[in-house]
Amino acid sequence: GDCPDGEKCTSVACEVGSNAWDSNVCREIQGDAQPGDECMPTDGNPLSGNDTCGDNALCWNVDGDTGLGTCTAYCGPPDDYLCPDNSDCVISGDSILALCIPGCDPLQQNCTDGAACLPNGTNDGFACMGSGLTQDQPYGSACEWQDCAVGLICVDATLVPEPACEMATGCCTAYCDVNQPGTCPGMGQECLPFWGEDQPVPGYEHVGVC
Repeated sequence: GDCPDGEKCTSVACEVGSNAWDSNVCREIQGDAQPGDECMPTDGNPLSGNDTCGDNALCWNVDGDTGLGTCTAYCGPPDDYLCPDNSDCVISGDSILALCIPGCDPLQQNCTDGAACLPNGTNDGFACMGSGLTQDQPYGSACEWQDCAVGLICVDATLVPEPACEMATGCCTAYCDVNQPGTCPGMGQECLPFWGEDQPVPGYEHVGVC
């Protein structure tokens, strides 16, 4: 974005009470930490845009206990959404937030900093996300979006044969390996390819959902 010298265009939560990024604004550059470096919000609020990262990054996945996160590079035009090899350009649904997020395997949950391995949403694949998310709902419980415990995912409740799911719209179920049948927790559940049998995503062919 076009910000004055000494400022960066960054993503913030402006709406009162909001816990999601909803605007892009200019903020004073308050540090020089680079992508991959440890960082922290300078005002204690991980959604304010005030952090110790340089002009090309946002402090992402801030730990609620330590107050520390990781500088994560912005992506998008004019660089054609280019990111380092181990990450993808993940864009929020309303295009407010666009960051280079590390890829991951949802069966291994091989993310760091307490982040969960969730569907990318932009490209077909999975990425390490979890900043600001409350992820504690167990298998077979009603859920909204991504509030299931790490290793689980919120799906259409009709797919999960548990009592708490009968009146819900979404319910937490498990990821599974399509090459290892019989590992799903629910009675009669099958392990189905996450992306569908006719559109496997390279590198994720083994990933299924119960």
